[in-house]
Amino acid sequence: MPAEYFETGGIITNMLRAAGYIESGYVTIRDLNAWGWTFGKFSEFIQDCLLKQFTMEFHTELSEAVITQMHGFNFFAECAEDIVKYGASSGFYGFIYYLDTVDFYKKNRSSILNLLKEQAQETGLMSTAIGFAKSLIDGVDYDDIAATLYGTDDQFDTWTANSLAWHALESVAAAYLDYTEKAKNN
Repeated sequence: MPAEYFETGGIITNMLRAAGYIESGYVTIRDLNAWGWTFGKFSEFIQDCLLKQFTMEFHTELSEAVITQMHGFNFFAECAEDIVKYGASSGFYGFIYYLDTVDFYKKNRSSILNLLKEQAQETGLMSTAIGFAKSLIDGVDYDDIAATLYGTDDQFDTWTANSLAWHALESVAAAYLDYTEKAKNN
């Protein structure tokens, strides 16, 4: 194997093979030069591959919505560890002001509800999305949560909508960190 190479794996290898760029599982600097690619372009390609693979594996619409709300994959990827470590309430681009979080919630309500239902089933803590949401949000009653999850846009509770937007951000960030950790270990 050449001294200067980049080992690829999974979706990256498959996409490079499909595009006719490689036959093996590694890319040399000579290959990049022959394709007219800079290392920066190769890095972008890898990030695009990671993003596609990640969003295919974890709530595609919600993951894409979170990443878009955070102004793109690069910024999201840089912040993911801090989001998980410190929580969304620490303030992350696109998820700071009620105007942003409530709008995000309204646009992604069904995806957030699907996430809550899945998490409720996985944890076994509560059998309903409302019950699971109640376990996440202090100081809000069941009626406010039910109205926010299932009511019309004028019936929702701002604090609940904000908290659920933050929960979506934290869940997607945690899933992304899990995904990158698994990718490193494979």
